[in-house]
Amino acid sequence: MWEEAFVDRYWFLSRFWEDSGIGTYSVVWHTNVLLAVHLTVFHAAISIGASVLVVEWLVPRARHRPWVGRPGLACACLSLAVTPVVYGEFGQRPPTAVLLAAGVLLAAVVVTAFLIGRVPVMAPESDRRPRRGLGTLALTCASAHWILTYTVAETGLPWPFGVALAMLPVGAGLFLVPRLAVTSPWGSDGVRVVVGLLTFFVLLDLLVALLGRYDMILGAIFTAWLARWLYTRCSPAPSSPDPSDQLDDPHLYDPEP
Repeated sequence: MWEEAFVDRYWFLSRFWEDSGIGTYSVVWHTNVLLAVHLTVFHAAISIGASVLVVEWLVPRARHRPWVGRPGLACACLSLAVTPVVYGEFGQRPPTAVLLAAGVLLAAVVVTAFLIGRVPVMAPESDRRPRRGLGTLALTCASAHWILTYTVAETGLPWPFGVALAMLPVGAGLFLVPRLAVTSPWGSDGVRVVVGLLTFFVLLDLLVALLGRYDMILGAIFTAWLARWLYTRCSPAPSSPDPSDQLDDPHLYDPEP
């Protein structure tokens, strides 16, 4: 999100708007609202949510302790602060007030992450079979959001309705997935959701490769391997009458912090 707002500045870069086919649709205060929302949703789901879960599946002990201490966080903040100065596409410089507004939004995301981290995770219902359709649901929501984002400008809808329409699949996913899941995010239902999201980006990489970006094939191959590995790891053994969550940690629900 920092990259999109402050480094490459795709929220404000008119050339990127034209290349994406959205143009000046939903441009308010030098900001393409539709693209800003879309890029924020993408990074929240993939760059942050899915990435954190994958790391914590690979390194289970990372679930219960900070990855870095306060000095590490301070170094990360300093590194982020330097990136807009040493790198970026500076042909489009939005007003300072717009950048400050983007900074407030990013700060709100970080604060929200800390608040969500304090919410206790419900223990899974071990007597219920995991939902195998959650991955398909995540893939469907991601695909619908992406298609609507890049086609809604052609419908002629006023931009607030267009942005709301593009966000409708995201809202549907956020509403349905927690209510249909019977395991924690670290369990097999969480894996299926992440695999569904990764499957969408495998298909997207292959589509981009067909348009001439052949280097994207390597990314598609790696993502497909990772998705397959995660799905295989979360699948219960056929001989087991009670498919338990192989990725769930028994200490996850310990009331002690």
